[in-house]
Amino acid sequence: MSKKEKVIAPEKLAKIKQREAKELAKWQAEKAKPKKNFYLIHMFAICTVINLADEICSNLNAQMKSILATVFFEPVYGSEFAIARMDAFLMITFLFTGLAFLYKVLADRYGRKIFLIINTFGMGIAMILIGLATNIPVYLIGACLVTFFTPHDMQIAYVMESAPAKHRAKFCSFTKVLATLASMIIPAMRNLFITATDYSRWRMIYLLPSVIAFVAAVVAMLSLRETDAFIDTRIRQLSMSDEEKAAAKLNKKQDTTSRGGILNGIKFIFRHKQLLWLALGYGFLTFANNLTTNNEAILTMNYAQNYMASTGISLEDAKVAAIDMVSKALLLMPIGNALLSLAQGFVSDKIGRKPSAALFAVSCIVLLAGSYFAATAGMNPYIIGFLVGMGVAAYWSSNDNFYYLVYESCPTNLRTSVSSMFPIISGQFSLLSVGVITAMNNILGDTKIGLVALCAALPGVVISLTVLLLKVKETKGIDFSSIKGDEFEN
Repeated sequence: MSKKEKVIAPEKLAKIKQREAKELAKWQAEKAKPKKNFYLIHMFAICTVINLADEICSNLNAQMKSILATVFFEPVYGSEFAIARMDAFLMITFLFTGLAFLYKVLADRYGRKIFLIINTFGMGIAMILIGLATNIPVYLIGACLVTFFTPHDMQIAYVMESAPAKHRAKFCSFTKVLATLASMIIPAMRNLFITATDYSRWRMIYLLPSVIAFVAAVVAMLSLRETDAFIDTRIRQLSMSDEEKAAAKLNKKQDTTSRGGILNGIKFIFRHKQLLWLALGYGFLTFANNLTTNNEAILTMNYAQNYMASTGISLEDAKVAAIDMVSKALLLMPIGNALLSLAQGFVSDKIGRKPSAALFAVSCIVLLAGSYFAATAGMNPYIIGFLVGMGVAAYWSSNDNFYYLVYESCPTNLRTSVSSMFPIISGQFSLLSVGVITAMNNILGDTKIGLVALCAALPGVVISLTVLLLKVKETKGIDFSSIKGDEFEN
């Protein structure tokens, strides 16, 4: 017996065996239940609606940024620094993003379904809080809940663990495309509830989508079953003999016995070069995130600068004049986003995860930089919106392919644990870039937020793609059920 091996008392061991036997019976019973006709289509539809709620909840703050800055921050800090001060306050949300990923690892222990439901309810509560907020503290509480409940993408995990391996990226991209197209509800509601002279009904833009989240959560709770990949993995783990478990634990590169968790996820990442290089590459890719999340604010300031240059009006008046142009641009963003997102799944399944991540990262920089400069020149907002939508989709398509590489490099029993710890490790780079960008914005003012974001994005993407193409191995087409963890270490 190893000195490090724990000695378990017979009474405690008997309780553990009893508990495992009970859990095994539970999962075997669920596995034996026949699926209803068209269950896969039903699951896909529910996950798409939940993804819609996720998209709306995630993007509302970005697409309403200048409005929220005007409502909550401009009365306190003035029009020149309202967005910059708002970004400074929102730095607190990074704490909740970290907590969110620590909480996500529980899905490897208790299953995907329960957290799919909790997260969807949480999104609805977050949108209600922001919609009812009358001051900065309440708004920040709602924003923190958004960052806690939206990063998990448990609906995407459902789709990935249920779709055929060779069509996995296509199924995920279809889910995102349908949700993205439906998210046109955001600019449509902006046009309906907000005008250049009346912001009073902006709250409806948050309150109405919260209903979608609550309804989707209830339907998922009543009709979805746990994913087959999770059930099969737990049955396999619980059916292993003591000798099989001991033998599996001896192999440090493989881990088919752990039930997930923070430490197991971190250990698995640091024992595998593939995941360490992915964390580094993804960390530098996040330097471009500010170009996408600040798109509404950047467009507002760029169109405002065009008005200032052409008419000589003040920044405050120019921002009001830019509202109509930005609302038109936002209307076409989901269409550009959806078209490129749809292509992403086919491209990724065809040419692989690595070249797809590189292609989309470069496309993101080209499309967004070109669009933002064109807005400063007063170019047609519909064209601008379409191109910005494609640029945002390109960033997230590159992001998705990094995550495909992560998911396809991990065994099922550790997949959500690793994917939870992964952004915490790589997120240190993101925190650094956001800190620098926020500091520069608060020094230079709101009119320079687009230029600052671009200057941060360019070096980050170059380093990211260098690491990805030289150090990471391709994972396209791997069978989830066969992954042990050491496939990409040679």
